[in-house]
Amino acid sequence: MTRSLDDCPQLRHDGVMTRIIFEFLGGPNDGSSVHGTLGDGGDAERYYLFTNHGTIGHRFKVASDYAVEALAHEELKVEEPHHFQRHYYVVTERLEDGNEVWVRAAYQPDRGK
Repeated sequence: MTRSLDDCPQLRHDGVMTRIIFEFLGGPNDGSSVHGTLGDGGDAERYYLFTNHGTIGHRFKVASDYAVEALAHEELKVEEPHHFQRHYYVVTERLEDGNEVWVRAAYQPDRGK
């Protein structure tokens, strides 16, 4: 069951936080999942918000672990900026059950757009 954006409050009427599970298929995040709740500021919440509350068909970018590690350990290059491959995912499924929202995203190779 999918609800409208107006029906996706952070805190439900009974005080229970909405739990988010975001699962990735393919690409650099293949087989991984992130868990969290709305309002915790974690990765699950970020992906949920970047995808307009897990809207099916919504496309979004993620950084690979390599890109994150490289930028964490190297000085930012202004003259010759880093060029990392872009990794796109698209939301393919969304299920909602009580206080839990499960979102699955599949890898879409960069098409140069």
